[in-house]
Amino acid sequence: MENGELSKELLNKWASLFEVIGNPTRLGILLVLYGSEFLTSDGVHSLTFGQVKDIMEIPSEQSLEYHLKRLTDAKLIDKEPYKDPKGRVYPIYHVTQKWRDFIRETGLVKSLTNFVEDNLLK
Repeated sequence: MENGELSKELLNKWASLFEVIGNPTRLGILLVLYGSEFLTSDGVHSLTFGQVKDIMEIPSEQSLEYHLKRLTDAKLIDKEPYKDPKGRVYPIYHVTQKWRDFIRETGLVKSLTNFVEDNLLK
């Protein structure tokens, strides 16, 4: 593969991801989920639908479902079933390696980490 082809492939990949995260709500969801990784020392970094809804102050469940689906379809977040101690099962969400790779490849990792630490962890 020539450099031009690789660059075009990378640019197309980034463009499709920027299209998804270009929405302020979806970007906020990603930052909240990414920031949740900094809150725990045990490696647990997932949030429930309700936690994301409350943190993001999204009044409509349908709106949040739509944005979570767009992020899940883009493989920037994962949705997994979680069973609580009372036996109830509900989804939890976390960022994927694809998101981590994207922010590393684009050079955003340091800026986003600083933003999360300065604004979301206080």
